[in-house]
Amino acid sequence: MAVTRDKVSCIIFGAPQNLPTNTLPTYTELVKKYIQLRPDLKMNNGKYTSFLDISHKLCYEVEEIWETASLPTVTRAQAIDV
Repeated sequence: MAVTRDKVSCIIFGAPQNLPTNTLPTYTELVKKYIQLRPDLKMNNGKYTSFLDISHKLCYEVEEIWETASLPTVTRAQAIDV
């Protein structure tokens, strides 16, 4: 049975959606994108991927938006050392 948007929708945050490309995302928009990514990254054995794997993919998308806005970011090597 296919997962529809109604079944993926969160009671608190609502239906999943893509991140805006013309403004910086809010926490609510990040959670909605996380909800959207979670079923897309399902592993072969039927289990969902870990929060860490999904958040890494989400971080790449947010980093692209920040670079478009010319905001400074910390490199991944610096973030791991901290």
